[in-house]
Amino acid sequence: MRPDAIVIAEIAAIVVLLIAAEASFAWGRRRADRVDAAQRSELGAMQAATLALLGLLLAFATSMAEERFSGRRALILAESNAIGTAYLRSKWLPEPHASELAALFRQYVRARIELYDAGTDLELDERLTERAAALHREMWAHAVEVMRADPHSIAGARFAESLTR
Repeated sequence: MRPDAIVIAEIAAIVVLLIAAEASFAWGRRRADRVDAAQRSELGAMQAATLALLGLLLAFATSMAEERFSGRRALILAESNAIGTAYLRSKWLPEPHASELAALFRQYVRARIELYDAGTDLELDERLTERAAALHREMWAHAVEVMRADPHSIAGARFAESLTR
């Protein structure tokens, strides 16, 4: 489903639930004077069980949302650490690679931040993902060039290693 269709479906579901709640409230008010004490006690037990079930569902939903949030935060932190490590290791490389890579890293970080801000826009997501991949390929080309120039370069090897994370 497209995102705008999902929003329309959610709004329709909310409207239907509100109408159902109002209708059942009105029906219950009309029947309230015809209910004896035994029936009221049964209704209280059903109401308590329903609220307990609702509380359980809310706890599960909150737990799952917190789990997704924590997982996403951990992935973002791991990615930012990997980018930071690769950026610092690029400073070990000879010129002009070090300065060109600094500019590429700035563009790469901007593209990744825009990707996280893209939300549900799938077209923008694809464009930004391709842009980040193209920048990564350019950085990798620098690593290959450095390693071809000096196959025994420890700095080049460490930089290439940091690009694979």
